[in-house]
Amino acid sequence: MRWVFIGYLSITIADAILRPGFLHQAGSDVRPMGRLVTATTGTLIGAVAALLGVGGSVMTVPLIRRRGASMTAATAMANPLSLPMAVSGTATYVLLSANRPALGDWYAGYLDLRALLVLAIGSWLGIRLASTWIGRIPDRIHARVYLLLLTMVLVVMVLVR
Repeated sequence: MRWVFIGYLSITIADAILRPGFLHQAGSDVRPMGRLVTATTGTLIGAVAALLGVGGSVMTVPLIRRRGASMTAATAMANPLSLPMAVSGTATYVLLSANRPALGDWYAGYLDLRALLVLAIGSWLGIRLASTWIGRIPDRIHARVYLLLLTMVLVVMVLVR
């Protein structure tokens, strides 16, 4: 699965750089998709995200961006989609460990409660710090920084085992 995600990230980064519509905002009008296309696309993104163990915003931000949205709007619409994935993934790890030996004091099934606490506090702090920048970063820089962060994730996934 790691290599599948590495492949997906590579394609996403290359597509955003090589194909017009991501690095430069096409216009101010967002082009909505039809109901059937939205339902089909959402189902496909949700299924792939669940299989890869990611929130799905890696797939939805480029999609929303190509439909004409600003980076601020695209990330604002895509990031909340990660919460249901996180909750269902967490519940799955807890339930999969039923009738298994305990891993330790700070575990609920396969879930490391210390890691959960650190991630929750870090996320909250990140949101608080980043909220002062929302809308102030130029769209073009926001798109480039987004791709830089995806590239950093890709490099770490390739190099760290």
